[in-house]
This record gives sequence, C-alpha cells and structure tokens, in this order.
Amino acid sequence: MVRSLMQLDHLEVKQCTRMDAVIMEEGSENVITEEGSEKKIILPYLSQIILESCSDLTSFYVGSSTFQCELLTRFEVLHLLRHSLES
Repeated sequence: MVRSLMQLDHLEVKQCTRMDAVIMEEGSENVITEEGSEKKIILPYLSQIILESCSDLTSFYVGSSTFQCELLTRFEVLHLLRHSLES
C-alpha cells in the first residue's frame, strides 16, 4: 500500500480511538528498496502530519525499515487523552 501513497503530501488522522499505529510494516512488498540492502519506506512529498484525538495511539510507525519523509516540516499531535500518555 505504501507504493500507492507516493504522492501523499498531507496526512490527518482525527478521532481514531481504536488505532495503535498509523503505519505498520507488514512484509517486504510494502518496502521500497534503495541501493544496497537497506530497506526504506519513502514518502517523498509528505510535508505535514496531524494527529488529533487518537487516544489509543502508541506509535506513528511500526516496522524495521527506515521511514523517510524528506519534506516533512510539520508534525502535530493534538488533544491527547491522559490514557494515551500513560502507555
């Protein structure tokens, strides 16, 4: 699915109370391989991420590959509930 998100430039996740992670690596077919053997997930146009009212969120990305967003200039986490801060 990551390959289909290559043009993504803005990501907002709001009021998603049953989500543990926004992006989870689920196998090598989702990984873009760069030169050599290093695996990377690259979203080349993603410039802003906003997470709001996601009480069960524990991670943005879960995986073993490098996650790369070279144009990312804004990452906001808003309205966290106390439950999520204790996790």
